Amino acid sequence: MKKPLQSKTKIAPYITPQGQKRLSGELSYLWKVKRPQVTRAVAEAAAMGDRSENAEYIYG
Repeated sequence: MKKPLQSKTKIAPYITPQGQKRLSGELSYLWKVKRPQVTRAVAEAAAMGDRSENAEYIYG
């Protein structure tokens, strides 16, 4: 079994307080804004009936 490929440069797995704040903000935005939009769009497309022929459901 082969070893997984590893980067030749080592990067410390640290995050700055600013980076953590930015990532927390992005996560909050995705959960509170984007996720409801996507679930609403999928629900609307699913309500259109047969999903196998529903381009809105398949491709959004």
